[in-house]
Amino acid sequence: SPFPPAPWRAMVRGNAKANAQEKRAKKEAAKNKGGSQKKEQQKALKFTCPVCKQQMPQVKLLLVHWDSKHDKVKLEPEEIKEARVMAMAK
Repeated sequence: SPFPPAPWRAMVRGNAKANAQEKRAKKEAAKNKGGSQKKEQQKALKFTCPVCKQQMPQVKLLLVHWDSKHDKVKLEPEEIKEARVMAMAK
């Protein structure tokens, strides 16, 4: 432009740009903070099927799994008997 920059025109967009960058950086930091949940999921798997070694987070799910997948097994292992006692206690 043929006119010299006026002091009131200088850095009009500069402050808004800095604010936008700061806001975007905070948004990205919040988004990337979560990360993977695989380790938390592994901690939640507390019960293991004694036959197929599949892991489950709850006793009830272990019993449902046992009844549906291993219904032909004649003798119930101790782990399943203990799981039934735990499920009845709750």
